[in-house]
Amino acid sequence: MLVCCLKRKKNLLKMSLQFDYTEKVVLITGSSSGIGESIAKRMAELGAFVVITGRSKENINRVANECLQLSPKKSKPLEVVADITNDDDAKRLIQSTIDMFGRLDLLINNAGYAQVTSVFDPKSLETFEKVIRLDVRATINLTLMAIPYLEQTKGNIINISSVCSLKPLVGFYGYCMAKAAIDMFTRVIAMELGPKGIRVNSINPGGVQTNFFTAIGFNSEQVMQQEEYLRKSSPLGMMGEPNDIADLVAYVGSNHAKFMTGSCLLIDGGALFSSLALAT
Repeated sequence: MLVCCLKRKKNLLKMSLQFDYTEKVVLITGSSSGIGESIAKRMAELGAFVVITGRSKENINRVANECLQLSPKKSKPLEVVADITNDDDAKRLIQSTIDMFGRLDLLINNAGYAQVTSVFDPKSLETFEKVIRLDVRATINLTLMAIPYLEQTKGNIINISSVCSLKPLVGFYGYCMAKAAIDMFTRVIAMELGPKGIRVNSINPGGVQTNFFTAIGFNSEQVMQQEEYLRKSSPLGMMGEPNDIADLVAYVGSNHAKFMTGSCLLIDGGALFSSLALAT
C-alpha cells in the first residue's frame, strides 16, 4: 500500500513539472545562435509556434529546420531576418508574427551586444551608444509594440539580462549599465502590466559557453583564458550551458510561475558571491 502511494506521488510530481506550450506563440530575439537558439529549440520541443529572428538568414534557416524536427507536431517556425535596432524591422517582426499566427503569447528579449567599453578607450562612448541601442532601446521598443497583443493573450515577457547587472565586468561599463537598465525596466513595467494580466521577468545568466567572447573580437587564446577565469569565478568551478538558461526560461514562461513577476533570476553558478571579479 505504501509503495503504491509513493509511486503515485512520484508520478503526480513528474506530471506537475511538465511544461506545455502547445500552440503558444513565442518570439525570441537573437535566436539564430547561442542562448536564443537553445531557447527556441526548447520551446519547439514543448509544442510552441516559434519565431526565429536575427541578422543571418543562413543561421535562422538552420535553427528553424532544427526546431521543425524537434516540434512534436512538426510545426514550421516563422523565419524573420531583422535588425531590431531598425524601427521598421522591429515593426515588421511583430506584424509578421501576428500575420502568421494571429497572436503572441511570450516575448523573449534575448538579442544583445557587448563590446569593450573601457574608460581608457578613446572610442568607448561611441561603443557605449551602440550597446545601449540594441541592449536597451531595441528591447524597450519591441516590448512596447508587443504589449497590445500580449494583453489579449494574458501573455508574458522574459528579458535576458546578466549577472553583470549586479557585478562589474571590468572594461565593459556599457554592457553592465545596459543590463542594469534592463533589470529596472523589468521591475517597473511588471508593476504597470500586472493589472493587464501580463507577467514580466528577467533572467540573469553568468558565464555561459557561447560565442560571447569571439563576437567581441577575442582570439582563441584570449577566449580560453576568459572562460577559464569564469570557471574559477564560480564556486561550482564551471560555466553554464545555453540549455541551462533555456530550462529556466521554460519554467518562468509557464503557468508554473504564474505568481512570479518583476523578478530578476540569477543563474550564474554563484559568481555574484565569488570573491573573484568577472574579468582581469
